[in-house]
Amino acid sequence: IDGKNGVEFQPYTRLPHAEVVSLLTAPELARSVLRELIEEMQRRNAFFGQKGVRQISEYRKFGDMPRILLVVDEYQMLFEDDKDGAGSADLRLLSEQGRNVGIHILLASQRFGAAGMLGQTAIFGNIHLRMAMKMTEGDVRALTEFQAKGKALISATCDLPGKIVVNDQAGDDTANLAGKVAWLSLERRNTLLKDLVDKAALAPRDSLPRTVVFNGNAQPAIVDNPPARALLDLPAWFTPKELSDHARKPADHGGLGIDDW
Repeated sequence: IDGKNGVEFQPYTRLPHAEVVSLLTAPELARSVLRELIEEMQRRNAFFGQKGVRQISEYRKFGDMPRILLVVDEYQMLFEDDKDGAGSADLRLLSEQGRNVGIHILLASQRFGAAGMLGQTAIFGNIHLRMAMKMTEGDVRALTEFQAKGKALISATCDLPGKIVVNDQAGDDTANLAGKVAWLSLERRNTLLKDLVDKAALAPRDSLPRTVVFNGNAQPAIVDNPPARALLDLPAWFTPKELSDHARKPADHGGLGIDDW
């Protein structure tokens, strides 16, 4: 989810293993991604219950299940116009329960915390890896995610773009590390994306997701809709009964998930 102008994540619409790429979309539409992930979390928990396992590493003895990474740039937009607090509640649920089923979260913003975000302490308490880069001294002093030594290290170290302080122990003041982030040129990024696309072309077609793109800068196209593309790719059209059966089949089994078709 790109909560800014959509430019940063535009190239990643080509990522062959991307399920959803959201660019400059309305907050309500961006929050729908959280709800989809909660549904996936519940589906995975049901699978775990059937097999008598507790987490994804144990389930993999029985079958494939990829990990999912939710990346949100400028995550504060998830809470805009969120009068009932649904975005905060969904994010908190994912932060509490997602890790066991292989759903992980990376949140980025100009500062820790966001207006309209409910339960911030509980949400961030479930995210053990914290990364801080250059920020104003006032923002450093206001941090609750780093303790005294961590704040001092941020002030002393992060004086230029690219310098970073990392803590992977939920802010423990003895676990701060200073360093620099890796820099990826646009040319190198585009080369890596092309390599991934070329590699994916060799994989079975049904082994990769059909990427859903939400783009606030453009009108949606019917050919970009994964269920529509699947229908358009059929060698022969469904009979009325076949279409009804396909429509009623759950979406995670390749159908449309429309029970009352």
